[in-house]
Amino acid sequence: MKFSILILTIFIISMSCFSQDQAAADSQSSQNFAVKWFEATKNKFVTIYDQGQNDLYVLGYAYHDRNTYTKDKLKNLNEGAYGLGLGRSIVNEKGNTEMLYAMFHLDSHKDLQVNIGYAWVKKISVIGNLKVGIGYTAFLVSRTDFAHRIPIPFALPLATIDIGNASLNAILIPKLNNGINNGNVLFLFGKFTWGRKKEALL
Repeated sequence: MKFSILILTIFIISMSCFSQDQAAADSQSSQNFAVKWFEATKNKFVTIYDQGQNDLYVLGYAYHDRNTYTKDKLKNLNEGAYGLGLGRSIVNEKGNTEMLYAMFHLDSHKDLQVNIGYAWVKKISVIGNLKVGIGYTAFLVSRTDFAHRIPIPFALPLATIDIGNASLNAILIPKLNNGINNGNVLFLFGKFTWGRKKEALL
């Protein structure tokens, strides 16, 4: 888990929105910023792990947009993205949910896909125990059709519907060009949360 936290910390740093102009203006200042950002992110992940609750992920279903994929292509694609995952989550001081997770599931070609990531979600109470949320996830993914399984970073939008300690989650993999048979995939999975730090599984 410590190794995963280190990888994720480096990845989140690379995704930061720090100004390149400011960095060029003062290289020493940028180095100090990077060190402070690294330490802050590492501490955030340690806090999530130490103080968070356990999460069990049950995966899932991958819906491929019928307007993006041809009928012939859809016949060869797997939409049963079955798998499992474990993680830790915490509600931070601003009331937002932050998560660390590791999961594996079948991809669209029925090959094993592995994800290790971080997620941030802003949730709003609707009624009773029902909440809806929206945020993002930044993660490393290993797939047989990407770079010979070398982990590649991604950041994607995330939406949730929570009822008590259970939630339905959706990640959108958007279409980035005008081609066919790629993108516009909605990945659905469930999450069940329980316990405190004494019961950490990872």
